[in-house]
Amino acid sequence: YFLGNKYLTIFLSFALKKISNHYLDLHSHKYYEIYCLKKKRIIISRLTPIFTFFHENIYYFFWN
Repeated sequence: YFLGNKYLTIFLSFALKKISNHYLDLHSHKYYEIYCLKKKRIIISRLTPIFTFFHENIYYFFWN
């Protein structure tokens, strides 16, 4: 009984940590996007075509 309880608490704490990390990642990502849009709009507009180009090429490479 004691061991099962211990594992349950470990599992619950792990799950809570994962959930909280997920929410924190979402929030930080949102704030980072806002920050980038405010501060580095030009850099993003220059980098986006490069990223889309690589993304499309990777898809092309894998599917064909």
